[in-house]
Amino acid sequence: MTYGETAQWFKQNYPQNPTYTVNFVSPYSNTRIEWLWNNQTRIARIGQYVVSYINYANQSPDKYITQTKSINWGLSSNLDVNCIDISLDYKIDALGGGYLRDKPHTSPYFYTENLENFPAFYYVNNEMIKEIFPLWAKIFLIFALLGICLFFVKRGLRKYRCVTASNYEDICE
Repeated sequence: MTYGETAQWFKQNYPQNPTYTVNFVSPYSNTRIEWLWNNQTRIARIGQYVVSYINYANQSPDKYITQTKSINWGLSSNLDVNCIDISLDYKIDALGGGYLRDKPHTSPYFYTENLENFPAFYYVNNEMIKEIFPLWAKIFLIFALLGICLFFVKRGLRKYRCVTASNYEDICE
């Protein structure tokens, strides 16, 4: 069976890619890593920490099509300027390190619940805050400016209040 025939059989028998879960234990370090793949995300967790999260729906245009990259084979592969794999935008990228691997670029994220629920949890705790914060900052700024204006208006009225003297001349403080 060719690759094309395999792909055609898969399309005929499955409406979409199924969700895959893989539990892998490294034979070298005995580290256990749990993976979840589906059409929307790829998530990896070591212990209680999500170390890799990719949201496939929020990817930039393919960098292999829009950019070029030169490789200096004399330099270390751990250098950002000499890294080949620049194709995906990670929400969490803490899986790196190790021999011939790029360094981690973010911190791991503590999460002990079902990995299938992680995207919603991450959105509420990170992305939604980024969307709501500018709105709250604007509201705070408006009220702060209003308070400052009222302070100066009230102070200004007190400072230049005129008092009528007994001889009917205005005396201003």
